[in-house]
Amino acid sequence: MPVKFLVIFSFIFLLTTPLLAQPGLKDVLSDHWASQAIAELVSLEVTAGYPDGTFRGSAPISRFEMAAFLAKLALRSGPKYQKLIHELRNEASVLKYEQQQAAFATSLSGTFTPQIKMTSTKAQAGYRLQLSMLKNFMANSWRLNLDTIDTGFNSNVNRDLATGLLDFEGRLKLDRWDWKIKVGPGPIVHTEPDNVFPAENKTVYDRPRTGVEARTRVGALDFSAGYVARQVAMSGLVGVHELTSQLGFHFGQQYLYFQPHYLFVIDGGRDVLVEAGLDWRKTNILLGYGGSGQYLRLAQKIGGWLELSYDTVSPNYRSALCQNEFIPLNNFNRYVLDGTTDLGVKITQDLSNQVGLSFKADSVAGQSEYFLWQAGLDYATSPAMTLGVFYRSYSVPSGVDQFSFAVPTNSRMVGLSLSSSF
Repeated sequence: MPVKFLVIFSFIFLLTTPLLAQPGLKDVLSDHWASQAIAELVSLEVTAGYPDGTFRGSAPISRFEMAAFLAKLALRSGPKYQKLIHELRNEASVLKYEQQQAAFATSLSGTFTPQIKMTSTKAQAGYRLQLSMLKNFMANSWRLNLDTIDTGFNSNVNRDLATGLLDFEGRLKLDRWDWKIKVGPGPIVHTEPDNVFPAENKTVYDRPRTGVEARTRVGALDFSAGYVARQVAMSGLVGVHELTSQLGFHFGQQYLYFQPHYLFVIDGGRDVLVEAGLDWRKTNILLGYGGSGQYLRLAQKIGGWLELSYDTVSPNYRSALCQNEFIPLNNFNRYVLDGTTDLGVKITQDLSNQVGLSFKADSVAGQSEYFLWQAGLDYATSPAMTLGVFYRSYSVPSGVDQFSFAVPTNSRMVGLSLSSSF
């Protein structure tokens, strides 16, 4: 594919249309490979940036936006660019054909991440492999996923391949309904064999559950209904069943939804949980109410670099059927337990096109207390490979964590990873 097409077409996918002209774009660094070309397009008034001074180069672009971009480029460019625009049209036709062929293609992607973790007394090396095979049938598809989760570094577990590491998802469109079928093990809780890495104990790998869902949209209304196998015994028998539905309403940039859950055991107990949520621009509010209590989650995104969250769960909220399943995980993929409040913060900041800083923390108070934070630095050695290093600190004043395990009051860990995607 010609270089000039790559440059111009990259602009198309980097541009969006809610535009206000301004001389500088704070998220386009001077050493970015497309910075000079973007500056030239801004000077021609073909494009600019968002009102907050960002360019958002990774944002998707619609066909309407692409048409507006090409029209502006044709009107504002001189005769010397007309030949280039003609070539762009031809190569766009080739790209469209390739995309149509891809609609029936089978693709394989994955990530391999070796990692080493160290404390003052011990080091542990391991890996995590994630593979995904996707087969498209126009609007329909199926996907088979493999995730080794903690088997690459935790010799204390023996997880079955079929029931613990693999999951399947099928998508089918029938008339106005979008169907989704999943077969998976559900969330898997990692258990540390000793107290050397106490901050890792009881972290959760959020794997899909077995179930089926049908979803449709009429105007501003969303509706879905489905079944989920909530708890599955080692024998393969379903212990806890769930029937659920969701009704949502879009109004402007807001989305309001209501979702009841009915849980039951055949010839056994019953339970009802009701959730209501509001997504308002970059603010998310989630309220859950069960038979013995409620929980509340507030989340706020500020700019493109800061996320704040607040979770509070009333004492004795979970019944024998609900367990830990419905409340979102915190920043370290841990459950927020009954009678606790979790205040979380997450910061991500790019220093350049290759280097990024990250910070996350959770402060938990109530029936159990701890403070867990981590600072990290990532360096992209290539588009498909990233070297990462992090430092983690875990403070438990009582010496007993939220799962009643004896842990050091203060522990620290350093980690190094190399993530390769393909």
